[in-house]
Amino acid sequence: MTCGLHDDPRAVMRTMTERGFRHMPVVEHGVLKGLVSSRDILKYFLEESTVAEQASLWSDINDFL
Repeated sequence: MTCGLHDDPRAVMRTMTERGFRHMPVVEHGVLKGLVSSRDILKYFLEESTVAEQASLWSDINDFL
């Protein structure tokens, strides 16, 4: 499983949670660009989102669990 640079972070987090892994390779045009962790995604949401978006994120996380 891989993700792209412009994939929706929620979709990436959902895939990672459903598949049971904490890191996912980021690939663009068949070239590895890096790894993203579930912690990276959570940090992004906490820093870049509004309070309402954060509440929605926590609700989504609870649905994953």
